[in-house]
Amino acid sequence: MYIKKGLTLLLLLFLCVPLKVCAQFIDWDAHRPLTWADFEGKFDKANPFDSYTLANVSYTYHWQKGDRLLSYQFKIKNVLLKDSSWVRKNKETPALLKHEQLHFDIAELYARKLLLAFNAKIYTANYDQEIKNIYARILKDTRDMQARYDLETDHSKNKAEQAQ
Repeated sequence: MYIKKGLTLLLLLFLCVPLKVCAQFIDWDAHRPLTWADFEGKFDKANPFDSYTLANVSYTYHWQKGDRLLSYQFKIKNVLLKDSSWVRKNKETPALLKHEQLHFDIAELYARKLLLAFNAKIYTANYDQEIKNIYARILKDTRDMQARYDLETDHSKNKAEQAQ
């Protein structure tokens, strides 16, 4: 009886925990725009901005040995971290949401650039470090572009620049 209850509880935990974890992420999808309901994080009172989008671009890879060469297969994922993305109460405007959507879209653009860079590289025996270096370079480029976007649009307050 106790074993059965224990196994049932363990099974419920096993099934529910991954669902909760998965529910905290939104995969980028051209047909699924962000909504304010996706911004579940607690807003940072010390932050002067009205909202924040945290996207995470990650990669996995595996290799296969061919005749004399190794081939690498990469998978790139761009997700919004719902519990780290936030909006101030009463600041949920369509214009601000559009601004945050573009942050997520910029992350997707650089996720695709990352895949192109990975696939263009001819790897050596030091492939692991070469992959990390490519990721670090693209991540820096992404951060620079995100900062430039916020600077040019004044964090969505410059309506003319934001409309472009």
